[in-house]
Amino acid sequence: MQQKIAAIAALSVTITASVLETNKTWPLVTIDSFQERSASARSLSGALTLSLVPIVADETRADYERFSRQNTHWLDEAMEYQTKNGIGQIEGETSAAAPIIFPEITTYDGSTVTLDVEPGVRE
Repeated sequence: MQQKIAAIAALSVTITASVLETNKTWPLVTIDSFQERSASARSLSGALTLSLVPIVADETRADYERFSRQNTHWLDEAMEYQTKNGIGQIEGETSAAAPIIFPEITTYDGSTVTLDVEPGVRE
């Protein structure tokens, strides 16, 4: 169990090092070779899936939403990598399953999770 957790922890260290090396501010970063790194960590840990879900403060939410929309290139890279390596394929399909991308952002106030249907728009 410790080795499985260590595999995920190593990915966390890689992400942290990348943020520091590029002098960026989390979570406004993209990680080089994220697909390869995360596939390795997922495999070594024995996990079925691996998700990166940053916690974004209200004061940085608009910046993060903008950054996310402007940096979707990694999705194409991930799909290409998965297809090439037969990862995430559905039986009978010739390419990897499409990534699950939620158009909504959830808000957590310490006790309740709220789904914001229109990211960046608050009532």
